[in-house]
Amino acid sequence: MTTIMSVKCKMNDLNAFKQVYEASLENNEHVGIIASTMYHDPNDPNMITVLHQFKDLETAQKTAVMWGSEEVKAAISEQGYAQMDTFELNVLHPVA
Repeated sequence: MTTIMSVKCKMNDLNAFKQVYEASLENNEHVGIIASTMYHDPNDPNMITVLHQFKDLETAQKTAVMWGSEEVKAAISEQGYAQMDTFELNVLHPVA
């Protein structure tokens, strides 16, 4: 059963991040992402939520652990794209 991972964060520069996001889409398959869509808050365009769809819960959870690690957060912070104090990651599985 497919599972969604949501990543929400306020961006410092949405246009710069959008270029990185779009360039990374071709690499999504190797971590098990089968679909990905970015949304933004209409009242704050720099506050984004990205929904990644995975084929199963296990794959989503593994990716969430990796992306939620302090090393990955530090790398994102160093690149200056995001305000890491707003970073929120959730794995959402359908109700059976």
